[in-house]
Amino acid sequence: MLFIQEAIMRVFFFLICLVATTAISAQGADDLKKTLYRFKNASGVWELSNQLSPEAYQAGYQVLEGGQVVETVAPPLTEAQLKERAVAEELDSKKKVQEFKDQQLLKTYSSVSDATRARDRKINQMQVMTEITQARINQMKSDNEKLVADAANAQQLGLSVYDTIINRLHVNEQEVLRLQQFNDGKYKEMQVCLEEYQVIIDRLQYLQEHSTQVSNISAPEASAPVETK
Repeated sequence: MLFIQEAIMRVFFFLICLVATTAISAQGADDLKKTLYRFKNASGVWELSNQLSPEAYQAGYQVLEGGQVVETVAPPLTEAQLKERAVAEELDSKKKVQEFKDQQLLKTYSSVSDATRARDRKINQMQVMTEITQARINQMKSDNEKLVADAANAQQLGLSVYDTIINRLHVNEQEVLRLQQFNDGKYKEMQVCLEEYQVIIDRLQYLQEHSTQVSNISAPEASAPVETK
């Protein structure tokens, strides 16, 4: 009988130990599943926390799950670094815009000579227009001189055509003024055209020289000829 009681007690004790071990193992497994944060403090020593503290955020931290690093978060950028990044992004944006403009420019003009010919055609067209207009102005001024003389004669003779001549003279003077303003506008337009095309030609010249330099650098050197006997 005593033997049976001792056996029962041993079994009961074994079951208690088994339950306790299972509970401890389950607790350990839960601990491993928790998200932890690891970071270096001000002294450069690693610290581990189950909460993301302001110190960890400022220093940069690692996220651990199951004891393994699943993510590394860098510290936030300083004001100086943010400004530096903004400047770099702006420069990159300007570079892309310039590259797009260069592509469009090269689609429009195949070479510096091509752009020069296009400029000369526009300038010549405007020069022809101003020359024709100037010839018209000269003719009207000559006509006006004759009208002035006719008006003086008509006034001396008391002819009724005096007012008609004066009105015609006034109309011609207004037309001469309009034509002169037209030519002044064309001269300004020619100057703007020259300046704009100079920018285009300079850029094409730069792209051509840059392309030549790149080609020279990337081109393989010619191998020396092999002498045959």
